Amino acid sequence: VMKQIIMVSFGVLFLVLAFLGIFLPVLPTTPFVLLSAYLLSCNPKALSWALKIPFFREHYENYKDRRGIARKTLIKSLVYLWATMIISMILVKRLWLVLLLAFIAICVTIHLVHMSRARTEDENQEKKEEDRTSCPKTD
Repeated sequence: VMKQIIMVSFGVLFLVLAFLGIFLPVLPTTPFVLLSAYLLSCNPKALSWALKIPFFREHYENYKDRRGIARKTLIKSLVYLWATMIISMILVKRLWLVLLLAFIAICVTIHLVHMSRARTEDENQEKKEEDRTSCPKTD
């Protein structure tokens, strides 16, 4: 029982960190969601509760089903990422910090685009399979 309480507590903590990752580009959202899911899985009620949160459910199901990021989510993420990074770069006014923030933003962008391509490739593969299995129309 104590182990479950500890795991659920940490699961909620990592879920909060994942949520903060939406607003703070430096925090990785998906890894925190996955860690949270793992920790909450020790208690089916806690996991069920978390899956009622659309943000959590989307990340969890996309990973579980090996789907990438939806194009709409990708665009929102990239706009928010670069907007916050550019504002941060303007505020810090130190070259090494600006370069570090630019490097982080570039790496996160590459990661997000890669995850988006995985989804697109899966969708294209599914479409090809549908085309192969569908009956040709005859008039």
